[in-house]
Amino acid sequence: MGLTSGMSAKRGFTSVLLHELEAIEANWQVAVDGLDPEGLHQLRVAMRRTRAVIGQSKGVLPTVTRRLYSDEFAWLAGSTGPTRDLDVYVIEWPSYVDGMSTKSTEALQPVLDRIELDRAQARTALVAVLQSARANDVIEAWRATLADGQALATGERGSAMPVDDIGPSLGQVLAKRFRHAHSRVLDAGRRIDPDSPAEALHELRKDAKKLRYIVDCFSPVLPKKLRNAFGEQLQGLQDNLGEHQDAQVHISELDTVAHGLPASRRNTDTFMALGRLLERLEQTQRNARSELAERFRSYDSHKTMRIVRELLGTLDDAHR
Repeated sequence: MGLTSGMSAKRGFTSVLLHELEAIEANWQVAVDGLDPEGLHQLRVAMRRTRAVIGQSKGVLPTVTRRLYSDEFAWLAGSTGPTRDLDVYVIEWPSYVDGMSTKSTEALQPVLDRIELDRAQARTALVAVLQSARANDVIEAWRATLADGQALATGERGSAMPVDDIGPSLGQVLAKRFRHAHSRVLDAGRRIDPDSPAEALHELRKDAKKLRYIVDCFSPVLPKKLRNAFGEQLQGLQDNLGEHQDAQVHISELDTVAHGLPASRRNTDTFMALGRLLERLEQTQRNARSELAERFRSYDSHKTMRIVRELLGTLDDAHR
């Protein structure tokens, strides 16, 4: 992408958003075809990164543009969620039943069948969105908007203004956004205690992802050694929160499946095996919850503070 700290923020943000749009377009048809779950995952990541970068673009992109495409990509990204959650469920299923008896595994087949059916229905809804006129119009209009913004930011279309004089620099904006996102993670994490609801952990996870997207999307501006060191500090926290959230989603799906199974003598073994599987997932969630405090302390540490100061220093030094 050729990002530098001294380029205009508008040029830098536009370059990043164009890069993510290319990833969206590259994985769009793969997600529609449904032959490789990784394609949907990459599409979802690119959409979420796009939303995150738009969310950080206050004062860089026009307000109308930010609001419009924040809503549109929220809609698009939201449409990918159910299918992706169920993809993960099917992928992880062997590990969930690992160690269970053959009898229990066989008894759970109706549960897996129902999950597969739910996934197929979710995919049908997803494909309808991705093939809709609205989705096509959003992507075409977004590319045109970014192309116009790039032309203006690079001094084309008759503008005689030097590129780096068009608004704040990328480094200045990134330093401000990084400080704010990092502070949000610290504030949210410090408020969590053993009695905090699962929703609080999910919100912390979303804040951590937004921070990670800033680092990943604008990685060329940050020194690789410091960037990787910070990523290692944040990754442990993200892994823990992701494990907790996956368990939460999959427990909810199992509850739905359980309520949909007819109570009968034939299903007795299935209900008993389902209970054991729920216990496993609930234990996974409890383990993640019990480890959270330690994972967060590792992030909320002097080591992380030092890395953050050095990262921000590289952005600040570029403008002295």
